[in-house]
Amino acid sequence: MIEKLGALLQLPKTSMIVMFEPFLALLQGQDNPAGGVLCLGVVVILIVALVASSNKKQRELDAARAAYQASLSALKSNPTNADLRERTLRVGRA
Repeated sequence: MIEKLGALLQLPKTSMIVMFEPFLALLQGQDNPAGGVLCLGVVVILIVALVASSNKKQRELDAARAAYQASLSALKSNPTNADLRERTLRVGRA
């Protein structure tokens, strides 16, 4: 398992063993019977953090898209307005 992970990350085998040996010992429950539960909790927390981060990024993208569409509509109603052109370009690049 360590070798596959090391090959995936392109790290030497010895560094992979040093990095993941305590984690694997906890996961297998060798040192502590609650180690597996602890590792599972860490994995769950990481997944929750990743999902929350993804949701935040999606909300930011949706807000930027809405601002661009609003600016584009204003520009279509007044295409000769240079300020609206600049604003639409600036909002579209964000």
